[in-house]
Amino acid sequence: MPMSENPAHGLYYPFGAEDFLRFDLADRDFTRFNTERSLREAEGEFVTRDFGAGICGMRDLTREASYYNRVIGLSDAGLERLEEVIAWYHEAGRDCHLTLTPERATPEVMEALAGRGFALVSQDWFFVRTCIMAEPPKAKIAIRRAGAEDLDTVFDLWETPDDPIEQAVRDLRRAAHLHPDFALYIADLDGRPAAMASSFISNGIAWMGNANTLPELRCRGAQQALMAQRMWDARQAGCLWALTDCEFGSTTHRNAERMGMRMAFATLELRLPVP
Repeated sequence: MPMSENPAHGLYYPFGAEDFLRFDLADRDFTRFNTERSLREAEGEFVTRDFGAGICGMRDLTREASYYNRVIGLSDAGLERLEEVIAWYHEAGRDCHLTLTPERATPEVMEALAGRGFALVSQDWFFVRTCIMAEPPKAKIAIRRAGAEDLDTVFDLWETPDDPIEQAVRDLRRAAHLHPDFALYIADLDGRPAAMASSFISNGIAWMGNANTLPELRCRGAQQALMAQRMWDARQAGCLWALTDCEFGSTTHRNAERMGMRMAFATLELRLPVP
């Protein structure tokens, strides 16, 4: 049922089974994209493998981070493929990491993973809102979508004193940040750029992130204005959901709830080390 025909529209619309399938595809696409736009790591060799039964393995032997070396989509139906999945990582010298969404973390799956030696290593909290805005936001803060000429401004807003983005890195990553499914936004305050944020669109989901504001201009509504604009643009692009992930209790968490986003679910990351 299209979102506009949903009778619960405007009240409460749960993130359901079909949405989790859409989320898995968006997660895969976003991970692939993040290998292209990484600001710190060398160029990767990201590959995916379809194991069947909805299981997708993602692996990059040039990157150690578990984010680029993990499995999504495991469910009861795919347990018979678990050993094949594990072998694909262990034979390449990688720990096997699994990202589980709540509807797949059944007693059968959790028992099988525990029996094989997997252990929980982290959780990621997701906040969502249906893209049902009837009109564009009326923010008092000027928001604009960054183009090629704005990328250095975006990098200036993005970096911190402890984590500068060198010019050589900016030049290397410039093209990736202009990907058609990825949008960077700038908020202006007091006549100058004050904050930035991003949105990646895939499979009817707008994945919002990378929010940062200059320290001296925080607490003036820039991130709320950026979130409102990204939600409106997501609606215009036909998205069903705006989504963001963050640490529980963080500033992003508070901003998400102020914008009417709900804490919808948490993903589990489990790990089986290389023997």
